[in-house]
Amino acid sequence: MTLKTLGPAEFEHLAIGACLLGGGGGGPLTGAAPLLDYLRAQGQPVTLIGVDDLPTGIVAAAVAGIGAPNAATQSGDFTRAPLQAFQCYASLLAQAPGAVLPAEVATMNSLIPAVVAAQTGLPLVGADSAGRALPTLNLAAFNLATPPSPLLLANQPADGSESISITLSAPSASQTDSLVRANLTATDDSGYSLFERERRL
Repeated sequence: MTLKTLGPAEFEHLAIGACLLGGGGGGPLTGAAPLLDYLRAQGQPVTLIGVDDLPTGIVAAAVAGIGAPNAATQSGDFTRAPLQAFQCYASLLAQAPGAVLPAEVATMNSLIPAVVAAQTGLPLVGADSAGRALPTLNLAAFNLATPPSPLLLANQPADGSESISITLSAPSASQTDSLVRANLTATDDSGYSLFERERRL
């Protein structure tokens, strides 16, 4: 694959194409608008590379949003939590990630990795785990190589309160998926979801 540089026009094309190929998952096209606005304002082009272009031994980390898309669209541009999770994950590794990998083809989840790539200056890999949006982690083709563990969760409260991050580890993708869902539905003392507190606004 020839290296490509993604700018504002390409990011918009990516969102539209991912909305179609996502098969209805991964959030509405309107949810991509704040991410596109952020990428335009950032003004940082992203280098798109193919899997075959990755140097031997480079670690690529998958980045995605998970949970109710409408909650994410109410939390502003949703650009801080993915970076926080990526940085926390990198701190756990013996070798820091040298590339950002999309987890699925989906409207928002095709742009969120691009945002992290722009923020870190790392290349974005032109690959994903299924060719469409995924309802559960255990359906990802990446699991054939390694389970999604450790997995980092981080939120971005719309009210500006302190974010929460959690590290999850499990021997299988199905168990990791169950842990993710349990934490997404966990509530605080007020009865609101810890990871979707944006809903209260």
